[in-house]
Amino acid sequence: MSNIVEIKLNGKTFKLGYGMEVFLQLGELWGFDTLEQVNEQFQILQNMGGANGTSLKNMKIVSEILEAMISGSPENGERIKAIDIRQLPLVEFQNAIVELTNGFVKNMPQQEPEEISFEKKPKTRKRK
Repeated sequence: MSNIVEIKLNGKTFKLGYGMEVFLQLGELWGFDTLEQVNEQFQILQNMGGANGTSLKNMKIVSEILEAMISGSPENGERIKAIDIRQLPLVEFQNAIVELTNGFVKNMPQQEPEEISFEKKPKTRKRK
């Protein structure tokens, strides 16, 4: 079960989808054939606003990710296009990136710790 993440864009609130449909849409948009290729693009979220500044290409990718995640949630009656997201004031766009990144953290699969057993295993005799 995923945590519902809402994002406010252009005065409207949208719920972000985290299902397979998002990856399918982005794979088609970017011409990728594998989940891993699409997932690599999501890595740009970690580098936004770094020491080298924010790449304009990365801003375009983020707007496409947001569009797919909004259209990927069946709870949204309305959609917003990537081009409209890019026309938002810069502060609002940056806030959307923060909300998007925080949403990923909340929805990342949590690994269960491996079970550790302290039971003694029977010793086997070595044959000569």
